[in-house]
Amino acid sequence: MDKLKLSQWGERLKTGGAQMSRLVSDKVKEMLQTPTPESKMVDEATMETMEEPNWGMNLRICAMINCEEFNGTEIVRAIKKKISGKNSVSQRLSLDLLEACTLNCEKVFSEVASEKVLDEMVKMIENPQTDQGNRDRALQLIRAWGQSEDLEYLPVFHQTYVGTLSVEEKNECLVTTRNSFELLSSILNADTEPKPIKEDLTVSLLEKCKQSQIVIQRIIETTTDDEAMLFEALNLHDELQQVISQYEALEAGLNSGEQLPGGSDNTKDDLPAQVVHNNETKTADSTKGDE
Repeated sequence: MDKLKLSQWGERLKTGGAQMSRLVSDKVKEMLQTPTPESKMVDEATMETMEEPNWGMNLRICAMINCEEFNGTEIVRAIKKKISGKNSVSQRLSLDLLEACTLNCEKVFSEVASEKVLDEMVKMIENPQTDQGNRDRALQLIRAWGQSEDLEYLPVFHQTYVGTLSVEEKNECLVTTRNSFELLSSILNADTEPKPIKEDLTVSLLEKCKQSQIVIQRIIETTTDDEAMLFEALNLHDELQQVISQYEALEAGLNSGEQLPGGSDNTKDDLPAQVVHNNETKTADSTKGDE
């Protein structure tokens, strides 16, 4: 029994020692890592002794990324490191630099997504010790990016944005989404034929419902302490899927029907000729009978 305990303790010591060794190795590697030209420039642009952003330097960094003199990934990594730091001035300046890069460098958004900079920004926002101005600045950027239609090809921006919504904002989102759903549903279920599924209003409502479905899914994932909101979000998500499927079924029926009119029109065109021919035959038979 004692030997078994000793063996177990030995295994725990080995495991703990291996984990500690990896942690120390990573820290030493980080300390000994040779600064890159990109990280040096970011350090210079986010010095804690600066009171205001150096916009000239920020724009120079953007220009060097665009001409590929600087590696965009390295710039983003260096900015992420500054955001995760504890100095409020460097954090604020790094957010300003990050915004400048995203506004002026087309590929930086992809680097921000792949390097998980948004995760670091959320951690900064949730940290109670974070400067309130920096927290508001990070929220401002996340929400601007999350609401941008140009970034729909990178879902992480919208998902992160929804995760930062307050309870009031989530409720407002649910109300707005339900209004769009009910209006689209009323159009599709109206007695009018054919259904106006190709009209601008209907198509616009459909797109809103599709976009809202992603938002509602995120609300479901981030709501843990409000059963009423969770219940409403789950119901609304199902209803959105139903109305989207209904639209797609109507659209499929319309598209299949559009392939048929060719044959149908030919039949209509042939009909008058057949009627004329039959009338002529009847007239000729009548004339023969009179004779």
